[in-house]
Amino acid sequence: MRGRTIEVGDRLMGEILSAKNGMVGQTWSDKQDIGLIVTREFLREFGYLETDPIVLMDITDTRQDEDGNDIIKDNRPVPIPIRAVVNSLPGSSRVAFTPYFLSQRRRPDGTGNSFNPMNHDADINRRQLIYYLHSDDEQQQQKFESALESFIQKNPLTQRYEAHLFDTDNDYTNIGRNYHLNFDEEPDSIGILDAINQQLQASPEMSAFQNAANKPFTYIRYYEYDLRNFDGELRSDYLSIMLKEAGLGKIRDLRAYIFREYDLEIDISKVEALENYNFVSRLTYILSTVLIIFSVLSICLFVSNLLHAHLDKIKMNLGTFKAFGLDNQTLQNIYWRMIVGILGKALLVAFVGSAVLGYLGVGRIVLWILGGKLENNERYFQPFGVATVIAVVVIVLTTYVVVRRTSQKTLQKTPGDLIYDRD
Repeated sequence: MRGRTIEVGDRLMGEILSAKNGMVGQTWSDKQDIGLIVTREFLREFGYLETDPIVLMDITDTRQDEDGNDIIKDNRPVPIPIRAVVNSLPGSSRVAFTPYFLSQRRRPDGTGNSFNPMNHDADINRRQLIYYLHSDDEQQQQKFESALESFIQKNPLTQRYEAHLFDTDNDYTNIGRNYHLNFDEEPDSIGILDAINQQLQASPEMSAFQNAANKPFTYIRYYEYDLRNFDGELRSDYLSIMLKEAGLGKIRDLRAYIFREYDLEIDISKVEALENYNFVSRLTYILSTVLIIFSVLSICLFVSNLLHAHLDKIKMNLGTFKAFGLDNQTLQNIYWRMIVGILGKALLVAFVGSAVLGYLGVGRIVLWILGGKLENNERYFQPFGVATVIAVVVIVLTTYVVVRRTSQKTLQKTPGDLIYDRD
């Protein structure tokens, strides 16, 4: 699952928490907010409803034995509040959080995870049970409190450790309350609290509040988190890597290697955007080239057919001219000048017309109608460039070749063949 940090107040937040992105909820309250912004895809994948106020984060508590090997001592889910639900997040991420949240998961001082209930500095999680009820309805709160009181009076463990109940506001959500089971006699271990919790969830008193699949969330066991302030120690979680142009083909292999070996994600969105831009640029260049080639072929066919029809129509006159001593080169030059005149007028009309339409902004209007994104300082019309000069030169040269070959094919005949129409 891909997640990312976003600074509170980042301009990205305006796009993320917009109506067009289907935002439901609210933004972070401050830089030390530990709530999450999740996508609907995230909720579907992990089986949550859009109305659920929390997600569960698995916390594994490990210790090392005498040989330095890690031993899993505890594995439990802890609730993390959801601040907002959206359709999508930048970079195909499914969850977003503040840098403060990330610093609590991986403390810069190397002392572990602030959300781990087994932290030595979170002793309160060994002395009390906390339950979060997701409801502001007073009757629902009274029923929940009465059910807890009834359980405390009947359960042997709560009686043995002299449990008593009080409620407080929940610091991490805007709805509901926390209910604390405090013990005058401290339990021997957190395992005792786990046993009481299991008995509570299985008790008849709590049957009306049990969570069920595809049903609105009701209550859950909560913990006090050992959150710390690392403002002076927070570091950027980004590392910029510059590659030579020839190395861009291996960027995905590098990304897979870094993720496999170091569990770090390389953001290649800019590389992908550049690849897409280059692909579209090449495709546009190819289409433009094909259109130019097609245009040149069309011009050549037009000139060839026009000249061939004209020569065929006046070949008796041509035969007479040749009989009186007019040479082929002179005749070819006459027709070449005629074709150049026609071609020059056509090019002049084309240049003037395109310049008028281009400088009037017709190109920008067409792009705007088609829904294209326009840049203020971008030039969308450049009539006099290298490509234009090359295209004109190619058209002139090919036309010259066509005129020479077409006229030569007719004029190479003898005057008699032309006059008497002999093939």
